[in-house]
Amino acid sequence: MSEQRHAQRLVILGRNSKVWMALKEFPTLAGIPVVAIGHAELKGFDFLPGDNVWVLSYSRSADENRALLEILALQPNINVIYVSSASTNVTTLTRCYNYPSVKQQAREDAVRLCAARVINIGWFYSDISELPAGRTAATSVGELAAAMLAEPAADDVNLFKMIDRPFSGAMEHALYRLYGALLGASGRFPCLLRPLDLVLRTVGLRWYGYLYLSNRLWSSTI
Repeated sequence: MSEQRHAQRLVILGRNSKVWMALKEFPTLAGIPVVAIGHAELKGFDFLPGDNVWVLSYSRSADENRALLEILALQPNINVIYVSSASTNVTTLTRCYNYPSVKQQAREDAVRLCAARVINIGWFYSDISELPAGRTAATSVGELAAAMLAEPAADDVNLFKMIDRPFSGAMEHALYRLYGALLGASGRFPCLLRPLDLVLRTVGLRWYGYLYLSNRLWSSTI
């Protein structure tokens, strides 16, 4: 079975994405047929029957993502795996955040147009020290590399774990709790906190905004 999997070609659509930059040197993927292409190369690329095509991040424009998927949908006998984001779960409450809304729309388009399998990843990291403080849905480079070597799952896969990281000190922890209280008070209008998000970003904190909301939702369901 392992030899049969390795005979299938792995096509990465998103050669310049941060995800592929981290993955391409990973030892697990060495020795298997892998081709990484940029999105501009899609129209002229020769796909082979049985190719496993992994679609990585592309655009913050829903229309541009859809146009790319429409091209991919014309290719016969390929398996499309769309790499989505754990943060799309916030769209069940609000569409005020652009990134998770666009990713959710692209995910739906990938399934509709390409019969794609969907893999949801969290904060993508090589070393656990890269994660923000607090509880975060996170996916390691090794976990995604292993998924690329396996047979594509028939159903959607949540390829992440909830990981707790320490705060820099009591002040950051207090800000984290205060932000959670304000987020709860904002109800279905979390983007009211955007000015505060900008302040937190300026001082180097990374757990705010849709990431905080997404992690709170996942923590209540996992």
